[in-house]
Amino acid sequence: MVNNQQQSAVAQKANCTDLHNQQDLRGVRCSYGINGALLRHQVDLETWTAHYTGSEPDSKQQALADKEFFASRERSPKPVVLGLDKADHAVRYALDAGLIDAGWIEGLEIKDPSPDLRKALQGVSLIIYAGGVSYLSSRAFARIIAAVGRSSNLWVASTVIGTPSYEEIATELTEHGLVTERLPGVVLR
Repeated sequence: MVNNQQQSAVAQKANCTDLHNQQDLRGVRCSYGINGALLRHQVDLETWTAHYTGSEPDSKQQALADKEFFASRERSPKPVVLGLDKADHAVRYALDAGLIDAGWIEGLEIKDPSPDLRKALQGVSLIIYAGGVSYLSSRAFARIIAAVGRSSNLWVASTVIGTPSYEEIATELTEHGLVTERLPGVVLR
């Protein structure tokens, strides 16, 4: 039971300024760099929505417009954000728009990370996964954590939406010494 004197690990981490100032953050299924956009830039939802309302440029023009839009809103210092997705268009867009620093197009459900990705993962301190767990199983998480090479000082932030149970992934994380905490009743917007 948590009393006023204690906080969950999630709450403690959320209160630490170090969380935002991490050197290397890693987005799993980088989803067009949306996590990188949120972490590296100062932009509110209204401004972001207004940016995408109106004209519909082609994808190359959109990436250039987005690069300009986000460049004027960069945080300082901005964290290094690495992206991983099996969808090449998602990774390429995130790179073209400047929302991630490096990206890999790999399917870790099927095979181990490439040597280049494995090397990049060794410095990661926060893994962010926001999306449907049906797209990513415990196999991929096991491969990622094995490539990181350590579970101390490693955090995994998952926002699980509209998917089957997260239990299999939570069990895999536990096997690597990580604790899964759920935030009951929390709606992220």
